Amino acid sequence: MQAGAAAANASSSAGGGPAYSSDFEVAVTDPVKQGEGVSAYVSYKVRTHTRLPQYNRPSCEVIRRFRDFVHLESTLADKHRGIILPPLPEKNAVQKFQMSQEFIEDRRRALQVFLNRVAAHPVLAKSAELQLFWKQRRTHGPWRWLADRLLLLVLLLVVAPRSGSKAP
Repeated sequence: MQAGAAAANASSSAGGGPAYSSDFEVAVTDPVKQGEGVSAYVSYKVRTHTRLPQYNRPSCEVIRRFRDFVHLESTLADKHRGIILPPLPEKNAVQKFQMSQEFIEDRRRALQVFLNRVAAHPVLAKSAELQLFWKQRRTHGPWRWLADRLLLLVLLLVVAPRSGSKAP
């Protein structure tokens, strides 16, 4: 029983929150409501800094919206079967439509926890999918899928040989 408590304490920070990988600093900040009515959404600034050699740029900053996080989770689930992913906040259509400050802040915090937990995982932290999420500027329209796949292919061809694994 005491060993379990010690392990739980070792995995939490001094403030009682979860401990995350020291290889990353992740911040989800500056939520901004975009648009009006049914098509409104919130964008977030995602800042990352890492010491991992797989990343060409140790620091980056991108703008993401909730569906980008959903896409990341879906892609990670497809590519890394068997790894239990941290949960994303629920998609609540009623609260999204109302866009209260409390809803926006709760979602921002939950998205930051999600990214920190993904970044703390020894396999997911080095994944091409996470690198793509943090590096790629947003593209829109029918070309987004193609742009995602091309960048992922480039990352696999460049990063995989450096890490000692073979590209597909």
